[in-house]
Amino acid sequence: MDNNSFTFNSRHPMWRLSPYPVAFVETGANGKRLVEGSELPPSQEEELVLGDSKVLMSSLVSYSFEDVLEQDFDGMLVAAGVLLNLAAVFLVGVMAFGWRENFLIAVVLFMVFGVACLVELIRPSGVRYHKLTLYSRNGEPIEFTCADLEHIWELVKLLEARGISRV
Repeated sequence: MDNNSFTFNSRHPMWRLSPYPVAFVETGANGKRLVEGSELPPSQEEELVLGDSKVLMSSLVSYSFEDVLEQDFDGMLVAAGVLLNLAAVFLVGVMAFGWRENFLIAVVLFMVFGVACLVELIRPSGVRYHKLTLYSRNGEPIEFTCADLEHIWELVKLLEARGISRV
């Protein structure tokens, strides 16, 4: 075990800025050949890589930011309805049709779970993430979503430093 190496809270951003690899054709005595890889001259263009999307920094015009909270409202409502209806069916079966009183335990359980589903609907719970939409000159919006707000703010600082305004 190597005690000399430690990792303290190493978080890598989900985006990166890299030089845009411009391949060009060089004409020489032999004719034309494609220059690529390490032979490329240093490029002035920078490319913003967001997951599998790539966009040139010079083509970005503006951006917008929003917090998103997704909650499964329909699923919880259906579950509450089904559970409370099952409780009613079992209650009617015990009271009107003479089913065994042991089924009252099912009535209590169905009612508890149904009410728990309704309480979940009232509480603000769900999945929270942040969405940054970048707009380029060609009009194609690029969406970048991330659960970590610090990654988004680092990207926003970079965009504002480059003169890209918020919509």
